[in-house]
Order: sequence, then structure tokens, then C-alpha cells
Amino acid sequence: MNDDNEQEDQIREYEGTTENQSQSEASSDDYILSDDEELHNILSHDINPHLNTTNLSDHASYFQDSLSNAMDSIEIDKSLALKAQISGNINNENQKLIEKNQQLKESISRLQELFKKNFAVSNDSKISKVDQMKNDIVNIEKRIKKLTNGYESKGIFKNKKVMGVAQKFPIEYNKARDKVLERQINIDS
Repeated sequence: MNDDNEQEDQIREYEGTTENQSQSEASSDDYILSDDEELHNILSHDINPHLNTTNLSDHASYFQDSLSNAMDSIEIDKSLALKAQISGNINNENQKLIEKNQQLKESISRLQELFKKNFAVSNDSKISKVDQMKNDIVNIEKRIKKLTNGYESKGIFKNKKVMGVAQKFPIEYNKARDKVLERQINIDS
């Protein structure tokens, strides 16, 4: 009886193995058949509703074109950004030049006004202010010289000599003169 059981087990085992083999062969056959169908579809140029192209080289060229367009647009973006940056720098420098030009025009007009006011001859006087100041300085120097050294007055009948401060008061004059010459001048103020 034992032998019969063993034989039955072996038969069942053999049948199970055969079934497993047939199932695995069937699944691999289905897989191979599905690949064959796809290959047949590609080779027969059947139109796939999801893709406009059916050839692998068409896919590759499509991706290559889209990548090159993307790279071209990146280069264009970089060049546009660089152009905008350069344009901004040029506009900034142009604005600075315009401001400097305006400042120079204002300075020139102010200098022209000062020149007209001080160096040009005005309508109400015959000499300019600078020439008038030069004349005033010469007159003041002459008067100081007369006060310090004296002068001679010429009258109709008699010449009169007037003594200056240096001759009338020599000690006081020299002390005052030394005090003025030795005086420390504050340059800071």
C-alpha cells in the first residue's frame, strides 16, 4: 500500500510539474507574442492614435529638435539678459553725463554772471568794479604813505611841509610797527 501511495504522489508531482511548465510556457509565449505584435505594428506602419510618429528615428529626431530649440532659447535668453544689462549700464552712464552736463552749464552761466558783474564795464560807470578796486587800492597806498612820511603842500605864496606820523612820533610809530609785524596770524580762522 505504501508503494501505491508513493506512486500516486509521484504521478501527482509529475502532473503538477507539467502544469507549471505549461503555464510558464504559456505566459512566456504570451509575452513573446505581445512583443511580436508590437514589432509587427511598427513594421507594418500602423498608426498609433497617441503618437504622430511610428518610427524610432522619428522619435529621436523629434526629441533632438525639441532639445536644440530649448538650448537655442536658453542662449537667446542669456543674450537678451546680457543685452538688457548692457543697455541699463549705458543708460545709467548717459544719465550721469546728462547731469554733469547740466551742472557744467549752471557753473558756466554763474561764472558769466560774475564776470559781467565784476569785470565788465557797467552802464552807469566808465570802469569795471575790478579796475575801480585797483584804483582805490592805489589811492589808499598813497594816503598811507603821506600819513607816515609826510608831504609837502604847495600853496600859491608859500610851500608848507607837513610832517608824517613817523617823524612826529618815532618811538610810538616803531613800537606799533614792530607789534604789527611780529603779530601771530591765525591761519585757521
